[in-house]
Amino acid sequence: MNEFEFKLEPGKKLNKQETYIEKEPIISVIVPFFNSKNYIEQTITSILNQTFPYYEILIIDDGSKDKGALEKLEKIKKLDIRIKVFHKENEGLAATRDFGAAKSSNSCKYLMFLDDDDFFLPDRVKICVEAIDNSDYVACYTESILITNGEVKRINNVKNDPSCKDVLLNQNLLGTGSNLFVKKTCIEGLNGFDERFLRYQDVEFILRVLMYGKMKAVDAITVVKDVEDIRFMPKFSRLRDMQLLFQETFETQISELSNDEKWEYYSVKYYDLILSAFESKKLENVKCAFSMLHSQCGMRIGFDCKIVVKGMISIAFPELYKKKIVQKTTSEVNLPKDVEILIEAIYKEGKY
Repeated sequence: MNEFEFKLEPGKKLNKQETYIEKEPIISVIVPFFNSKNYIEQTITSILNQTFPYYEILIIDDGSKDKGALEKLEKIKKLDIRIKVFHKENEGLAATRDFGAAKSSNSCKYLMFLDDDDFFLPDRVKICVEAIDNSDYVACYTESILITNGEVKRINNVKNDPSCKDVLLNQNLLGTGSNLFVKKTCIEGLNGFDERFLRYQDVEFILRVLMYGKMKAVDAITVVKDVEDIRFMPKFSRLRDMQLLFQETFETQISELSNDEKWEYYSVKYYDLILSAFESKKLENVKCAFSMLHSQCGMRIGFDCKIVVKGMISIAFPELYKKKIVQKTTSEVNLPKDVEILIEAIYKEGKY
């Protein structure tokens, strides 16, 4: 039996079927929480049903005001002695994750994050620990699934261990920030998340992780992102400011891309900004967004025309735009049968 294997015997209850020997946690699962009532039960259930039990669950309430959500949180924290709840003022996701990292027990070697609308499959923790324990990798990520309004929209596959270029050219590489599994020494070495970022927190952090060490790609589905609406577009001014901050922070890495790669990067990066400008219904914002794009990589008539059409549809027919363009399934998605069964079980069990 190696350091992380365990046997089941009478003791602390793990779930409805199993028990485990109490031991100091080696993993902190940090769950940022903000007024969440719809998903938090299945989120926590998915952690409690992990096949690897030596973890603690740190739920960090980021200044919730919803009475029902706070009452649900009080009920959830009584489920298991491994659950700890902390309350703080509202500061955003990056600051909330940093707060959780600071509260992690001294015995913990790893930190992982789970947003309150995502959930893990049962072998998530075990797979991640085995992937990088006693190795020179500082982090890992796995395949993930996006579900919207009960429909599977996308499977984020993994290929090779990622580089900074891979992340810049595919900023949806992880699929969700809940796919982060990081050695605690790495997070401490990086001084955590950059709390200036109110958007792109995950991409910003991954890029710095890759400058610090290696991230392992694990070919297994272990995490699911479940949202009612995949379009969370912030106000134009905030998104513009975050774009500029990101470019300034990673100017060196962006400059190392080829001309074609820069176009690929900027066309994706400014896609949301331009559509946000259209949604603001302010012509000066649309002009500003296009000007920012053109200043970086010039004008391409085909792209400009395509995104103008989408922008006009988003204004004139917002529901059609959301359903046919934003929430469109990227391709036919066929889940492995065992994964489908596990997901169904989590939905069924995630109610108290």
